Amino acid sequence: MFFDEQIRRCGVDYFDYYLLHNLGRDRYINTEKYGGFPFIERLKRDGYARNIGFSYHDNAETLDRILTEHPEVDFVQLQINYLDWESQVAQSGACYEVAKKHGKKVMVMEPVKGGTLAKLPDNAMKSFNEYYEKGNLYIPTPASLAIRYAASLEDVAIVLSGMSNLEQLDDNTSYMQEFKPLTDGEKNLVENITDILNSTIKVPCTACKYCLEECPKNINIPDYFGLLNLYAVTGKTTGMYYERFSMNHGKASECLKCGKCENICPQHISIRAFIDEFVDLYEK
Repeated sequence: MFFDEQIRRCGVDYFDYYLLHNLGRDRYINTEKYGGFPFIERLKRDGYARNIGFSYHDNAETLDRILTEHPEVDFVQLQINYLDWESQVAQSGACYEVAKKHGKKVMVMEPVKGGTLAKLPDNAMKSFNEYYEKGNLYIPTPASLAIRYAASLEDVAIVLSGMSNLEQLDDNTSYMQEFKPLTDGEKNLVENITDILNSTIKVPCTACKYCLEECPKNINIPDYFGLLNLYAVTGKTTGMYYERFSMNHGKASECLKCGKCENICPQHISIRAFIDEFVDLYEK
């Protein structure tokens, strides 16, 4: 059995935290089909896992459904960082609130968003340095600010951080050993940096979904534009999200160029042109 192999390779008798990996709308269906939750529940009952849960990349609505149907889990591992907090794509804040509502511990992944929040653009770094220099304060790293943001949230038990060298390890352990939550001033700084990063957003879409109701191909225009905006901010594509957003929806390349979406859009967005950009980015 694969679990016996996991125990053997790790050299342990049990796991403190054992999770089902990367649940979402699609994988949740298969997890239910093949008995994933009864399996981890049995591991806990037999003493092989102290805490059971799952990692998650999807919307808050589906997370609420999973936690409602499986109250036996102890924790959820979520992508949480200050840039994604109000994102219509990652929905960090909304997912966190769902986990909190269900009384689940939160394990944080992607606190620096794959390095995006560790290497801020010049205008954001200017605000960052000015804040700490003005108060004659110790100037931390941008990565430490991002990790402390996540760790300051109530019900967060663990913050995971991918590190590539000893310097980053020393930095992380230095401020987490005697952890101090963000001050009000630092919270304002985070908001300012978020505004600067979001100012590069490409499509002024508010996700009202009027276009989705009119589209003859049921193309998930709002979420696709969310991915386009995410790319504008981070310079990175996220194919995993596109795969999920296109479930039960038309691909962007299926657009008929009929213009029904543009006729109803309250923001008067040139939707067809942005769809072409999206196709170039995600389907070629």
